[in-house]
Amino acid sequence: MKYSGPNALVNDINLSLQTLHKLITAHIEECQNHRVIYLNGLEDSAEVKLAIAVYLTGAIAACIGFNLEVRAALFGEGKVERELYSDVVKVIGPDNNISEQKKTYERNPWLWEGISHLLLHLSSFDKLKHPPAPILAKSSIHLSVNDHGLDIIALYGSKQLGITAGECKAYLERPGDAIADSAKKLNEVDKNLRDTEIRQTISQFHSSLPPDIQSRLVNAFWKDERSYFPMVCCDKNFSINWTSNRLVLQRLQCPPGKKHLVPVTMRDAKLFFDCLADSMRNYASGNI
Repeated sequence: MKYSGPNALVNDINLSLQTLHKLITAHIEECQNHRVIYLNGLEDSAEVKLAIAVYLTGAIAACIGFNLEVRAALFGEGKVERELYSDVVKVIGPDNNISEQKKTYERNPWLWEGISHLLLHLSSFDKLKHPPAPILAKSSIHLSVNDHGLDIIALYGSKQLGITAGECKAYLERPGDAIADSAKKLNEVDKNLRDTEIRQTISQFHSSLPPDIQSRLVNAFWKDERSYFPMVCCDKNFSINWTSNRLVLQRLQCPPGKKHLVPVTMRDAKLFFDCLADSMRNYASGNI
């Protein structure tokens, strides 16, 4: 797949999504108290890494909020590329020589959160990636992993609307802790501690939705229809039994078929994240 560069970012994102739809597959395993959504193909090729990099670069651009095409007309394409590159560097660093602590607690978790957003985005092509119902809108990626909000809030449904709450953890050697910490955060939805945040996010969705959907965004509808997505990344050597009955997931107050554990195990997650960061910087600088 040939990408054109930052001044054709919208087209490039569409190309990346087409590529990832073909190369990343999913299958579901039903368990006693949750479902497991297995994903394959994330680390299998340079083509996948570049496609993910294009999507994540676009996510940063969307968060910054400037229109690349307008800025290209005003300043010339070099200006846009340099500004976009600067924004990417602010999020993932200028190179891979940053400290291991920064990689472990900031960069890698941000990359995994971005990939998790991407995987739910791909559900528009493949319902196995979000089995409750089609996603109608979802929250933006946080530019900082220190943001205290839910990692993902998505509106889904057709006849009945619901909310997906997602938590994304990249504990490469501690997947059990990642599941527990994700469930703890999601339990705050059960305890009504996230109502204000969810209402604010739904308000942001409102103008982009059809009038018939807008009219149904009333009261706390997610208390009747919601799903949870703990999304966990770890190294293959530390993989665990994802189907085992975990009390932290059992305690979440929605039906087993609405609790979706999404694990991704990698042969070398640290190397994968380094390569992905390189691809993002290369794309943002126009060096593709």
